[in-house]
Amino acid sequence: MTDPIARPNWILFLLLAVTFFAYSQDEAPKVFRLPAFTDVSKVPWGDSIYSFSNFQKGRITYTKGFELDYLFDLNYNIYYERMDFINDAGDTLKITNTMEIKLIEVGAKLFFHDYNTGFYEVI
Repeated sequence: MTDPIARPNWILFLLLAVTFFAYSQDEAPKVFRLPAFTDVSKVPWGDSIYSFSNFQKGRITYTKGFELDYLFDLNYNIYYERMDFINDAGDTLKITNTMEIKLIEVGAKLFFHDYNTGFYEVI
């Protein structure tokens, strides 16, 4: 028969073990520092400011329901909290006239846009 006093010790051990494994992290969070007077595109981690590793084809839907037939190369810029695109000349630009944008589809992801607060990824 098991000792009733030893049972709480096993329960305590199991709770501590589960808590340790549930809250441990495999690696430390990455911290990126931007030196003063330096453009973010000039630092080695500059490509880490985007949600996706590369720009993806996507569509823009406006508040009136109008959707452009043209597919843009889009990516969400986490650093500046905006949607960027690559134009025909290969330049990376931000999307303007955001007051009239309702949704932006980037690859298989969908972003809802609120003019006052910004973009929200629809999960």
